[in-house]
Amino acid sequence: MKQTLMAFEVSVDVLGTPHVGTYSVDRGLITVRSLYGSDSTQLGKLPEETAARILLRELVDKAKARGEW
Repeated sequence: MKQTLMAFEVSVDVLGTPHVGTYSVDRGLITVRSLYGSDSTQLGKLPEETAARILLRELVDKAKARGEW
């Protein structure tokens, strides 16, 4: 039986602009998805929402470096 993962909203403010994504956790792996792509990492000891904000910020920073916003 396939398990459905719960997705939670996460947001960061970069230079006054809010950016929103979603995150899910499965077997200790956290995945963040946004308009700028997705990224995953082992959760470790950080709270889920904190880790999700860090990943989202990295996605936004990479998009900014590519000139996508």
